[in-house]
Amino acid sequence: RRAAIAAGSAGMALGVLGLAAERVEARRASTGEFSSGGLGLSFAEFEARYGPGTAGQGAQIYAIGGETYAVLGTAGTDAVTSIYWTAKPQQSVEPDEALAKIAPFFPDDAKLREVYTTPAAGITPFATVHLYKSAGLAKALAGGPTVTSGNFLVAFQLVGGFDTTVTGVNAFVGAKP
Repeated sequence: RRAAIAAGSAGMALGVLGLAAERVEARRASTGEFSSGGLGLSFAEFEARYGPGTAGQGAQIYAIGGETYAVLGTAGTDAVTSIYWTAKPQQSVEPDEALAKIAPFFPDDAKLREVYTTPAAGITPFATVHLYKSAGLAKALAGGPTVTSGNFLVAFQLVGGFDTTVTGVNAFVGAKP
């Protein structure tokens, strides 16, 4: 089931997230207390914090702190729902370093709930996944087209074989486990 969730969420994060020309502002917590480094923010809030991005293939590309990130939303809402970082070509990093690249974009109230690996056809898993929960993210996205329980996934793309280093990491809004 987790593999299906990860695959479905990854497809959602990478496939059907082209933003409609007319975005609908995601509802914010009525108290205005939602705080995040990126996930769940409106694109205007994201750009106010990090500067303008450039159009990429299906994502906005941002240069932040010397790194490059692909940022996506969900069709019909003006909220950042996926942030992807990749290592330089032909390089990989330790999982903790990849997590340090993506964690600043988490909602402030994010709590780690579970860590698991996705099945693969080879010897080792294709990805390691961290499942997080954020009550603030659930409120920020409430009423939009993305049904969320406040869960979001962080998928680490493993090099493979017996190499446990990471070539990329994606934080994205996921479904209820």
